[in-house]
Amino acid sequence: MRSTGTWRGEEVAGAAQGAVFKTIADALEVIPRTLVQNAGGNAIRVLTELRAKHAAGEHTWGIDGHVGKITDMKTYGLYESASVKIQTLKTAIEATRVLLRVDDIVQATRKDKSGGGGGGAPVVQDMGQGAHGEGVEPKVPWDD
Repeated sequence: MRSTGTWRGEEVAGAAQGAVFKTIADALEVIPRTLVQNAGGNAIRVLTELRAKHAAGEHTWGIDGHVGKITDMKTYGLYESASVKIQTLKTAIEATRVLLRVDDIVQATRKDKSGGGGGGAPVVQDMGQGAHGEGVEPKVPWDD
């Protein structure tokens, strides 16, 4: 884990792209923070200790999820494959890019019901057309 306190993405890629690196680093820090909180530890204190270890070049240190404290993961024989971590990050970034490229919005409208309160289940425009152009209401569990 590269901490946001010791890593300067702006120096690597410029201010605009550095913000992207900082956001990814912040997202990765959620994992150890959650481990500490679930173990009842002080997340701020423990993450500060972990950042200090990583800044000193001791990158094998991590969070012991049972006690919520930092521990050298070599003592447990825990090692993380760099290729798996790299592929996971690539997949997450690509999924984000796909979501940001969405350029169409599907809007739902209410179908008017005759003789009633004007309500009804939402009908998706352009996607729920029947054989004669009428709107097809989606099946919902509460209609049974």
